Amino acid sequence: MKETLLVLKQLIMQRQVLSEQILSAYDWNDLLDARDGDEEFEAQWLRVHAQVGSVLPTLSVDDELRLLAEDIRRESFLAVSNATGQHELASYVSDDFGLIAGAVMAAYDDPWLNGLWMAYKRQSLPRPPIEEYAGKLSQLVSGDT
Repeated sequence: MKETLLVLKQLIMQRQVLSEQILSAYDWNDLLDARDGDEEFEAQWLRVHAQVGSVLPTLSVDDELRLLAEDIRRESFLAVSNATGQHELASYVSDDFGLIAGAVMAAYDDPWLNGLWMAYKRQSLPRPPIEEYAGKLSQLVSGDT
């Protein structure tokens, strides 16, 4: 788990995901409108968030891992904010990465969430519809597929 979170943070820090070149190519308003206006996207995101959120409090996760997950959220926010100046978009992306980090800590696997991650891994920003992707999230993040 720790190794996967470290890989995730490294991918952000080295801009192997959320690269400035990719981020600067988007129409942010269109992307935000697509996410906000898609009921299925919202339902799936909220479903996964609720499921991950119900598991995390039951785990004995040390402070180091919780801080690492917070770092992942913060670094994803800063990457988007610095590249685009779009704080609303940065918040959406940060929420996504918080969800991904939480799912890694909870060993939670879900094809929809995997698809969300794979969009980022492919140097894209997730927009509906999300293509579901089979597998273990930790392996998809670490590249062990």
